Amino acid sequence: MVDALQSIVSRETDPNDTVVVSICSFHAGSAANIISGSAELRGTVRTFSPDVRKALPEMMERIIKNTCAAYRADYEFEMYADLPATITDARCAGIGREAVVDILGEEAIYSYPGTPGGEDFAFILEKIPGIYAFIGCRNEEKGCVYPLHHDHFDLDEDAMMNGVGFYLGYLLHAQTKQW
Repeated sequence: MVDALQSIVSRETDPNDTVVVSICSFHAGSAANIISGSAELRGTVRTFSPDVRKALPEMMERIIKNTCAAYRADYEFEMYADLPATITDARCAGIGREAVVDILGEEAIYSYPGTPGGEDFAFILEKIPGIYAFIGCRNEEKGCVYPLHHDHFDLDEDAMMNGVGFYLGYLLHAQTKQW
């Protein structure tokens, strides 16, 4: 099932679209010598495309249904796919950039085209221009080196001061702009 679902990314969507289908939790059985009668798979899907987001449940259920049919298994499928992509407003990003440069300098800026992370804040950004920014909390000296969602993830809490500074700097810079 896990391998079959990956065909959505490799065969059913435009390779120029960002699409992530991840099975992150797989629970089956209770002992090493007993074949389980059931399994529960949980995961996440991410995409920037609203059309792909709407199509994913049907694609996934078709693959699950047919894979289960091939092995004479039953299935139940539930999916919550209403979370839109988190898209920062370009003007707000410019204000955020100014604030970061003032506080931490140009070397603190890192820009990238996007991340397919899932975030409830996306609902707000659909209605109100805003910014979703990463503050950064890695510190090799403290052993804070693992990425988000890693089972050893830890953050350098001292980085929270940069977050407070960013928010305050953003507010001060936003005040000077004409909306």
